Amino acid sequence: MHTEPEVRHPERVPRSVITTWQPESLRERLAARGWSIGQFAIAMDTTVAAVNNWLYGGAPSPGTLRRIAATLEVDTTDLAPMSTEPTLHEYRWHAGLTAAEPGGADRPVC
Repeated sequence: MHTEPEVRHPERVPRSVITTWQPESLRERLAARGWSIGQFAIAMDTTVAAVNNWLYGGAPSPGTLRRIAATLEVDTTDLAPMSTEPTLHEYRWHAGLTAAEPGGADRPVC
């Protein structure tokens, strides 16, 4: 009797999940500016609940990562460092793109 070998797939992480997100970096930058969570939420035009999520481990979307970095006037890599061998997904995150947005909405179609 012939049996098929077991196929194992590595655990897949949704491509828009920023796995290198560093909530402590956000905390440090807010403290350095003297901003409260509420002040940052207002500056980001978001909710305190969203900011708390980012501060306690929930990673923002790629577009939100770019907005956070712009609001704090830092590079996205200050908040979510690139890995030693960055993947295409990491480059997309730092560009503010998801896998569903290969060229970005503001880029011309060739």
